[in-house]
Amino acid sequence: MLRNVFWIAVLLPVQDPTRCPVTIAARPVTSMSQSSPGPSSSNINYSVSIRQYFVSAANEKYDRAMVGPFSEMMKLARLVPGVRYVEREFAGVERALLREFRRRLDSVAEDRFAEGTSRSSGTSNVSLPVPSAPQTLTETMERMLRRSMDQTPSDSRRSLFEHVIRELVPDEARILAALADGSTYPLLDVAVPALGNAGRLILRNASNVGRAAGVAEPSLVPIYVTHLLQLGLADTGQEDSDLQDEYEILLTESLVKSAYAEADKAARRSPRIVRGTLRISALGRDFWAACQLEKGN
Repeated sequence: MLRNVFWIAVLLPVQDPTRCPVTIAARPVTSMSQSSPGPSSSNINYSVSIRQYFVSAANEKYDRAMVGPFSEMMKLARLVPGVRYVEREFAGVERALLREFRRRLDSVAEDRFAEGTSRSSGTSNVSLPVPSAPQTLTETMERMLRRSMDQTPSDSRRSLFEHVIRELVPDEARILAALADGSTYPLLDVAVPALGNAGRLILRNASNVGRAAGVAEPSLVPIYVTHLLQLGLADTGQEDSDLQDEYEILLTESLVKSAYAEADKAARRSPRIVRGTLRISALGRDFWAACQLEKGN
């Protein structure tokens, strides 16, 4: 009798024993005088649910009790020499595995798309490229930020080189090829003289490197050279006395002569000729070497 009273007093007020936290609600007892040889099936279900609740609550308290000491142990472990290095190396290996896993998933997705496209078109050998949905600026930036989290230094350098090579035109590639052997070329600026050292430039970055490279449009060489300088593939330097003859030949070119005549008309004094040199930069050498390495492979 006392056992039945305990089950009624404790278990029946539970509104929904399978949910946590347990909510208490009054529930009338229809009969307390009837006795049975053992607990009913409903009482057994209630007891099982209550037992599960207390077990899960105990596990949760245990987890909370372990989080604090574990975090303190990790902090102390990082103070040991070499632990941070191992942790960074492990993170690098993990990123490499994730990149390879993602690459394989993308490859499988593209193969399945091509297979489905060929089946739908009735051909087995022709597959259409995967269509790319237009992206907003925000989506593009988020995609680039996600890529930056997985990139290695070599990946970052390759991304830069891919961007640079898309910026080049064929004549600029020919000029870079002429600079790649380490040669130095004369460079001339034609300016309108003014008070002090400042002056208005009529022509900037004229050079005979275009003629040496065999460009298709020599009149655009100053623009090509300026663009290479902006991309960081070339550098300028001071006047080189060993190139004196080349400076004199450069002054006879029609582009330089036209700029000199224009500057002469715009000023009361003789136009100012600024001499310099043009050579490949360190980034330009790395870029050229990377292109040649892939060409060899």
